[in-house]
Amino acid sequence: MPRDTLIDYFDDLSRAKGPFLVYDDGFRARSHSYVEVGRAARGFASRLVDAGVRKGDKVVFWSENRPEWIVAFWGCLLGGVIVVPIDYRASPELLARITARVAARLVLVGEDVPPVPQSLGVPVWRLHELEWRDGAPPAVIVLVLDRAVDPDAVVRDASGAFDKSLDRRGWSHLRLVCSSTRVARRR
Repeated sequence: MPRDTLIDYFDDLSRAKGPFLVYDDGFRARSHSYVEVGRAARGFASRLVDAGVRKGDKVVFWSENRPEWIVAFWGCLLGGVIVVPIDYRASPELLARITARVAARLVLVGEDVPPVPQSLGVPVWRLHELEWRDGAPPAVIVLVLDRAVDPDAVVRDASGAFDKSLDRRGWSHLRLVCSSTRVARRR
């Protein structure tokens, strides 16, 4: 199949077998397969959409080299989002000027950069906190902590939103969002 765009290349790449990248953080080496990176990039593209970042919007990358940088890069390309990379050794002042100049909707930062200026005016996501998941909604389990509640009464819609009538009744809920790396709680 001819590759006319980077997305064509990504489609082939994400189906390849074997390790795609190996990252040594100084403590241990971790490898990620082509399939893992492909899934994570699609998941990141989905997260961008959920955050309101759309095709043509700009995302600033201010980070050292790391696997999540590659995942976020491909996720942005999949969503038609423009990547604005800044050298991780650049100053916070330069980050702020570039972020304002390109009217970025989001800034992604690594661990080896100085503190981000408070005055950026856009959301800041930390790359090392990026979830390695696919674009599918996570599975949701709701445990009702009130013994008087019939567990069958707990209803979830497809988006995972709580049935608002449950909250009005004051029932206690514990929500576990099951993905590859996180557990979120709600009371």
